[in-house]
Amino acid sequence: MLTLKQLDTLIAVSPENFTRAGAFAARRAVARIAQDARMAPAALPAAGALEALDRLHDRLPRGEFSDLKARLARAVQLAPLSAPILDRIGLGAATFADVAAAAERQPKLWEGGRCLTALKRFAEKVSLALDQIPATSAYIETKFAEWTFASIPMKPRAFGNWRAKIRRAVGLVDLSKRQELKRSQLAGPWRDLLGPLEKPRKGAPDPRTPEQIAAAPHVGKLWPLVAHCYRNDVAPAAVSDETVEALHRQLVERNVAEPLSVARNAVYAWEKLQALLPSFPRQTLERVYKEGFGGAAIHETPWKELGQPFLASWDRYEAGHFGDGGQVRSMTEFLPKGPGRGRFAARAQEFAAPAIKSRKKKSAVANFKTALTYGANALIKTGLELTNIRQVASLQGLAAAIDAVADRQIERGNQDEKSNYLYNTATMLITMATDLKAPEDELDAMRRMRDEVDPLFLGKYVVSKRTGKLVPLREEWRIGPKHERQLQAFNDANVVDRFLDMPYLLMKRAEAAIEEAQRSEKPLDPRYGGDVIVACYHGLSCCAPIRRQNFAEIRIDGREIHISLPNEWGTPGFIHVPARKTKNKKKLDIKLPPVVADWFRTYLRDVRPHEAGANAGNPFLFPGTGKERHRSAADINRMYVARNRKDGGFKLNMQCSRHVAAKLILDKDPSKMALVQVLLGHKNIKTTERYYGRVNQILAQEWYQRLLAERHRERYERIAYASM
Repeated sequence: MLTLKQLDTLIAVSPENFTRAGAFAARRAVARIAQDARMAPAALPAAGALEALDRLHDRLPRGEFSDLKARLARAVQLAPLSAPILDRIGLGAATFADVAAAAERQPKLWEGGRCLTALKRFAEKVSLALDQIPATSAYIETKFAEWTFASIPMKPRAFGNWRAKIRRAVGLVDLSKRQELKRSQLAGPWRDLLGPLEKPRKGAPDPRTPEQIAAAPHVGKLWPLVAHCYRNDVAPAAVSDETVEALHRQLVERNVAEPLSVARNAVYAWEKLQALLPSFPRQTLERVYKEGFGGAAIHETPWKELGQPFLASWDRYEAGHFGDGGQVRSMTEFLPKGPGRGRFAARAQEFAAPAIKSRKKKSAVANFKTALTYGANALIKTGLELTNIRQVASLQGLAAAIDAVADRQIERGNQDEKSNYLYNTATMLITMATDLKAPEDELDAMRRMRDEVDPLFLGKYVVSKRTGKLVPLREEWRIGPKHERQLQAFNDANVVDRFLDMPYLLMKRAEAAIEEAQRSEKPLDPRYGGDVIVACYHGLSCCAPIRRQNFAEIRIDGREIHISLPNEWGTPGFIHVPARKTKNKKKLDIKLPPVVADWFRTYLRDVRPHEAGANAGNPFLFPGTGKERHRSAADINRMYVARNRKDGGFKLNMQCSRHVAAKLILDKDPSKMALVQVLLGHKNIKTTERYYGRVNQILAQEWYQRLLAERHRERYERIAYASM
């Protein structure tokens, strides 16, 4: 026998059985019955619902009663779903099997079985049964973000239609995403608690007390907790810290923005209502702190609150060890400021100061501060009073930071004991300890601790032939798992073809938009300017896949000019990257084929003049906002990734495009490792081999298999000839 709550869920998943507002009217009728009984819908049977509504005839406006009666009569005639399915849907725990059962009753959504076909294809892609897949919009959107039309594979239009079917079907049962609980639907204890706080209709006298009027604004922040409790049949008197934790988990699963803040604000609102209303439940809820819930803000003591002495020690360290582009100090501060006699004599005192040997890039500052914040918060919990960063850049601080980062990764579902994130955190703290003159024995201990979380460490140490010291034995393969997944897609010849076609597709679209903008005398849409920039990098990467930072910093004016483009269209161009700008300090000279050079000319002529930062004094090819700044490499990379995914159907970022270049060469001829070294600008052939040795290994296996196949063929031909 169904309960009123199950009937309410059945109405919610049957939208095609009602007119546009009919389903909500039927649910309102259910709420009115529960409110009259002063009980939660889960405690009342659905049988006899029409008779229960009849008893409200004289207490409801005539028009409203007639509407509710007609809608409820339609609801009780609905083809039923089983109670377990309705319970799972109501609790937000439905599966794809429940989606299929609910959608089959909706002819437009079911589309003669096409909906089920779409659900099964999704299940095949994730290698799970229908009853194992959570039916939440957050889950499916996470998967859609990982896939492209090429990875399914489908044509772009069919891929869009397939995703739309899945979204509609899952949206049918994901009630927390599709519709929020209304205050007018509350019944039972929650209605008794919050009903008196509601503002009366316009023109009616306000019966609320001053305390109730003051309490009413806080219900909004409490509402996520109320909705969660109402769906899960938790009465106000039963709300506990575990209830708040369950609310936070659900918010995270639903990809709600700032779930930690939502849960924290609900607790604060609970406290406010307790202070204002004597009738409010008196149980105390523990305040929600950051480390307990794995939210976006994870440090109980934020960076800015770590104390002035600690922050001052960081400021001194940053000033002495970070610089533009990570350049040697003498290459930045000590550059001549302009022509003229006596310019060095006037600055002799500057040259007398000792030069710092090397600096780290300013772009790394944020990562170093993150590592410090993890370690600092962990040490503060032990009772240590922090006064300088050396306390964190130590053996004790490193252990605390690694444990804190590992706990954070576990909260996010990563159970790996080793990871590049842990390794990089350790590396940054070891670097700081080295800069701060930590004892060598402490540094050795820190390095051994880092080895324990290094995913490439093979568990043993060997004697270095160069130094005679023990060094960790590490796996040679250096491409990370993310780039390896992107690279595997290029085993498909169709993906390679789409990769090669991408710049031509983008330029065709952009040139049509440029022509239309000129004809209509309207500014060019920035999206098409982005198409040209991405096409330029695609073209350049097919010549020499330079790193994204070098691409972003190309200069066309000023002290240095990195690009040479003759005015005549259809002629080659050249790009020169100075040695001090490259990672391995080797100069890059790149020849642009005529077609690629023309893409750069199109950008300079038709796109760059409309860029926000393209003032007369900006020397960069890709200007950014602000005085003499270039567009950030991360921004260009985002455009590159987005267009590859949407227009090409493959995942690829600018760094991984370098790996693609190596793969295409080695697929054709495994002996061209030296050519890959020159193309990618590696200083040492061993660097190239560490990255692409596995590619050679696979190619060697394929060559051996072809050899065996040939020998087998020869052997069987001899046997067949001898038997004749």
